[in-house]
Amino acid sequence: MRINKEKRKGFIKTKTINRFKLVNIIMLVVVVSLFLNTYASMKMIEEGRIIFGGEVPYIEYQLNYAGIILALIVTLLFVMHYSLGPVGRMENILDEVIKGNYSLRITLREKDALRPFVDRLNKVLSLLENKSHS
Repeated sequence: MRINKEKRKGFIKTKTINRFKLVNIIMLVVVVSLFLNTYASMKMIEEGRIIFGGEVPYIEYQLNYAGIILALIVTLLFVMHYSLGPVGRMENILDEVIKGNYSLRITLREKDALRPFVDRLNKVLSLLENKSHS
């Protein structure tokens, strides 16, 4: 059973992302790195040290840099989707359980990283539900 389907419109909730400072730091490093790379490239072009078509190592450097940044962004999206995404759903269910609704269970996708933890948590919720009916 899902709680508040209308709340689940976004990819990942902002309050979930804000709790994971490491993700924020990595994204800041990526943005600063992109800015510095662009600034350095523009300076080198202005000074005439880069003439497009003549600097093969520079072009290779830029392609490697772009590949690394792309791989980092894809990895972050993957981690956020399969690891951080379920946290918001778990919070919503646990908030309802705290209010006394012990019949709810947390459902995740097959590939979510937190699945073993959630399976155990659902067993605890079953125990709570059984004790509340006794």
